[in-house]
Amino acid sequence: MKACDACRDRLPLFLSGELNAEEAEETRSHLAVCSRCGREAEDIQRVDAFLRGAFDRQPVDTRALRARVLAAIPDEPAPRATGDWRGVTGAWLAFLRRPGPAWALGSLAFAIAAIAFLAWWRQTPAVYRQVAADHREDVVQKVKKSGWLRAEDAVREFTQAQFGDPSLAATLAPEGSRLSRVRLSRLGGDDYAHFVYAEADGREKVSVFVRWRRRPDETLPGRPAERTAEGWPLYAAARGETRLAGFDSPRMLVLVVGELPPEEAMRLARATAARLRERKTS
Repeated sequence: MKACDACRDRLPLFLSGELNAEEAEETRSHLAVCSRCGREAEDIQRVDAFLRGAFDRQPVDTRALRARVLAAIPDEPAPRATGDWRGVTGAWLAFLRRPGPAWALGSLAFAIAAIAFLAWWRQTPAVYRQVAADHREDVVQKVKKSGWLRAEDAVREFTQAQFGDPSLAATLAPEGSRLSRVRLSRLGGDDYAHFVYAEADGREKVSVFVRWRRRPDETLPGRPAERTAEGWPLYAAARGETRLAGFDSPRMLVLVVGELPPEEAMRLARATAARLRERKTS
């Protein structure tokens, strides 16, 4: 995954045309064959286009509306030296009657909102973005991929080989759900087992992503929202309508993902942790 790391480091400069010819060609070639990095590039382009479009947009002519609103506001006396709040209010109203300041304040408010949105996007850990994207591709968009296992015997062999527990798929299953399929997904340089669960009517709804911890001190990114009854850190994140809730067990990192209310995602993660603890699979 060194090529992916190098590509992601270069993406901002690549998209702004600041790389030299050799680095630009390497990045372009990698994006042509790597869907993960391609999605990262598309995300950055969408955010940049959103901000650029917002600031390039011509202001709407609201002079008539502003005139009607201001006509309905009674005149206030000039501000008083005593600091009377009514005088201050009058000063502000007089200030806002000017076209320039009113437009400037609106632009400033929009800029603050746009910057907050960009900061939120940047701060979402990469593994959460990738897990959410993988879930949406497989469960929501039904993108065809190879490597899925559906037969019970094949699934048991897979979980025995990966985790030393042939019954892990059943242990992870949300209440009232059954395993639909499982495959190994490469996300952020790590291999996650992606379990997809369906409800009684056969509709796929929830994904559970699992991998071994490489080190005892390795954790999911971010600050824990709470702790499970077992004392394990419990994390929460969102990517659009997709909610993620995960935990660090002594041996594994687990993420429950779906288009769920936030508390439902957390409830499923708590229940999954309890089942793992009970089976001592964690």
